[in-house]
Amino acid sequence: MHAYYAGHPGAVLAQALLVHGIAGLALAVVAMSLPGSTTGPLRRSARAAGLTAAFLSLFQATVSAAATHGARSTAPSQSLAYFHAINMTDFVKLIALAAFVSTTTALVAGPGRLSAFLKTVGRFLLILLPLGGSSFLFPNPVCEAALDLSLVLLLCWTAALGACVRSRQRLTLVLGGC
Repeated sequence: MHAYYAGHPGAVLAQALLVHGIAGLALAVVAMSLPGSTTGPLRRSARAAGLTAAFLSLFQATVSAAATHGARSTAPSQSLAYFHAINMTDFVKLIALAAFVSTTTALVAGPGRLSAFLKTVGRFLLILLPLGGSSFLFPNPVCEAALDLSLVLLLCWTAALGACVRSRQRLTLVLGGC
């Protein structure tokens, strides 16, 4: 790990900014833009879970930047500590994302508001995100496959949810749901 940080600081930093930094900022925007009543407990829970995941993502970007800054003069054990911190944070972030997906799905899922497909994907993500995150603690092919699948489903869920919320705001669900 140390050799990679020292030998490719620009690539590590670029990846961290794309994977953790931009994603964290985008997640914060989504969490702050949730529809629903302004004081509802479900909305507050969804927002808190989303902002927690966003903060953790931004923390990962910061740790990655620290890992690359002066990596050539850093002890290998320090580079390994940075790597472990990023991975442990990823595990916790995926649990926060599972909570965000679950509460957000419940928040926007009312009669005719959200398709059964998106509700089902939300339920799967509640299981797959923490299971995939456990691959950072206990690397194995099943957890790694769950992680890969969960990240693809999370992107699809987010895009579809945004489209449903946007169309509901625009068309007030003339078609009876997304």
